[in-house]
Amino acid sequence: ICARAVERALRQLQRPAGDAARVAAMLGRSVTETKEWLTPEGFSEADAGALYADLSRGVTCPVHGMARVAFDERNVYVNGRSYPLPPGGAALMATTCRERRLDMSACRDEHLARLATWLLEAGTLEIPGSP
Repeated sequence: ICARAVERALRQLQRPAGDAARVAAMLGRSVTETKEWLTPEGFSEADAGALYADLSRGVTCPVHGMARVAFDERNVYVNGRSYPLPPGGAALMATTCRERRLDMSACRDEHLARLATWLLEAGTLEIPGSP
């Protein structure tokens, strides 16, 4: 979500610049929201944590074909949900959005590991070898 899109939304909504973070979050969740019947199923927090532990050994996971993903300087947005962008997360998310895949070995940092786990919970990623 680029700054120009947020500026346009602020103008359209006739909101002050001080509302930029709130409008950006609303915009990010809105543009990634999927129809209920198209929303990829995510994993429970416990299952996502266990999957991350297995996948972090160097597996690359494709972004689910139905997942809608975006990010800005504050948040990551997936399927109408948001998560705070951690330190180092912008480069990771830029690559993930551009290539539609996530190299789990790039998520060894504690903050990026939490982001990867959340991406699994949100239904963002396909798990190699799963039906």
